[in-house]
Amino acid sequence: MKTSASKRSWLPVLVALSLGGVLPAHAGLTIATNADTLAGRNAFVAAGTTQTLFDWNAAFAPGTFTPGLLGPVQNRVSYTTPPLPDATVNTVIGANDNGAPLAMGNWIDGDVFDSATGAAADLAINGVEAFDLVFGIGHRSIGLAIASGTGNLPTEFDLTGAQFTFRALNAANVEVGTATVSLAPGSAQRLWLTLNADSDFHRIEVREIGATSIYDQYFSNIYTSVEQVPTGGTVPEPGSLALAALALALAVQGTKKRKL
Repeated sequence: MKTSASKRSWLPVLVALSLGGVLPAHAGLTIATNADTLAGRNAFVAAGTTQTLFDWNAAFAPGTFTPGLLGPVQNRVSYTTPPLPDATVNTVIGANDNGAPLAMGNWIDGDVFDSATGAAADLAINGVEAFDLVFGIGHRSIGLAIASGTGNLPTEFDLTGAQFTFRALNAANVEVGTATVSLAPGSAQRLWLTLNADSDFHRIEVREIGATSIYDQYFSNIYTSVEQVPTGGTVPEPGSLALAALALALAVQGTKKRKL
């Protein structure tokens, strides 16, 4: 039997929950996918004000790209974008053990991987896909497409599928959350990803896991929204969660009292 003192020890926690912000909040990262990449991007753009954070085309001279052909590959360790309208810049950093892990200029054709005028650059990796996206300011929502099992050179892709982890970090390099996404084996796959975080992130580490073969996946331009993009369903407000927790705890405590 618990003593009355042990029961009263619940109260400070319950009060803190009901007030909100007193106890540390659990932040996280979620990923919603859409196999129709064009519909996924259109929904992302329609949900709020967006801008292109990483436009791989910006690394090349205009008119460089020809549909169906391999581009003038630029192997780099990192790439920093031109300044955005708010003057911030963003950087992608290769993180595998290849000496020049970013192969910008490999590309695939179609839907969100093209520009409005035709073929466009995509991000590919020489070796296992591993890179960091570093943002000039904090964000809570980004969108991008990933493709596997396809490419402009038949010898440089396979149908083994792919799996990635996305780890979001804040300005203090503290983890905001981690989520995993998979592209199925056996056929070419394309997915639109909408990433939402509970708090601002300044860096996202992208790591391919379980890689076994050629590793050629492609990443589209990366977009951001000024706020989290709805992905279907609702998430309770923190205050609502706290009140629900308070009500549940009080109900449990009342039940225990009646059993004494």
